[in-house]
Amino acid sequence: MVRAPAWRLGVVVGALLLVHSYYFLPLGIAAVVTVGTDVLSRRPWAQWPLRPVRALVVVTVGLLVATAYWVPLVVEHLHGGTADDLQRRWSPPGFELPPLPLPSDPVGALGLVGVVWVLVRLARTPRASRGLSGALAVLLATTYLFFVGGQLLAPLGVAVLPEKSGELLRALLVTCGVLGLSDAYVAARTRAAGRAVVGVLAGVLVLSLALTAAAGFAGHWLIGRPVLAAQQMRYPDGSYPAGGLPDPRTTRHPWSVPALPTGPSTDAVATTWRRLTGTALSDRTVLVTSRVDLLATTPVHPFTAWKSIYSHPYGQFDARLALLRRVSRCPDSRCAWLLLRDNRFDRVDGLVLTARSSGEFGVTLTSDRFPDGWAFAPVDFAPALFQTPLFARSRVGDVLVVQVLSGRRGG
Repeated sequence: MVRAPAWRLGVVVGALLLVHSYYFLPLGIAAVVTVGTDVLSRRPWAQWPLRPVRALVVVTVGLLVATAYWVPLVVEHLHGGTADDLQRRWSPPGFELPPLPLPSDPVGALGLVGVVWVLVRLARTPRASRGLSGALAVLLATTYLFFVGGQLLAPLGVAVLPEKSGELLRALLVTCGVLGLSDAYVAARTRAAGRAVVGVLAGVLVLSLALTAAAGFAGHWLIGRPVLAAQQMRYPDGSYPAGGLPDPRTTRHPWSVPALPTGPSTDAVATTWRRLTGTALSDRTVLVTSRVDLLATTPVHPFTAWKSIYSHPYGQFDARLALLRRVSRCPDSRCAWLLLRDNRFDRVDGLVLTARSSGEFGVTLTSDRFPDGWAFAPVDFAPALFQTPLFARSRVGDVLVVQVLSGRRGG
């Protein structure tokens, strides 16, 4: 292993915890496997790469560096705060293959060189002298096991988000490949022909990696699906960017907002609200709606997030959804008014609902349930619930705008 000072390793561990905590589980498994191997093989104590005192220093320094991350969480937990179980939100459907050391792209080709280098070093080097190559071999093996095994455990309710370790695997493959090329260059530097060949290969590899990075950046930020969708979505006033209506076969907003005009524009909804209430939508307006375009372009306070994964744990998404379902089952306006105006969450000022084929109006929220995501949770309301003198309402297109009036309790 690398004999860097323990405190420096602790700084690296703390920085990782601050930046990308998803790496900690696979890296922790690698550390346990390393120590376990030393114990089972009865390796002399002095040869242990991670002796207890050294490990304690690494952990202590790492926790100090990452204080801003874990201290608030501990304080919240000790005070009985709501747990935010992010890892039990959702997992990508199906089985995702890990990054493989195959020459299908520059990173895979570099990874293939790296894996060959690791295997050659392990075969030619005594165990006590394997150092960096031995450490990288353990990291690769345990991270691949974590990536595949975590997905196999997902249907059993075990949530560890193994797919997040894909970037760690890519980083390990690239690291091994660079080290392998470096060793090859050192071995060939005494021979002019060998040095020239290695230099050409290294140049080709660097150029390929640069082109791959540029293509990846352009694909995500310049010509990727999210960018094209944003460039082809309706403006709040209902108009479109240059080029007119997009092709619905190739464009779909990642938040499932239709690109084509399937309802009134957000400006039309806001104008209807202003005419109905005499005031504009503002950050003091508590609104029940699942229209993402309206929430994105107006400063309203949504009664609940449209998707559970975007709800803060204190937002109590499930409880708010249950309240809306209670409102939908109310027998009369008085019941609906009481629940909307006098609940333990927020006093609702209005609702923006979409027409259903049944003649009702509703919202379609989305609930993430591990291991699946995007479980739609529609809540439909009968128009008869929103009657005067407790409600005022106006329709624009297929949208019903409802104001919850501040009338006397009970109506």
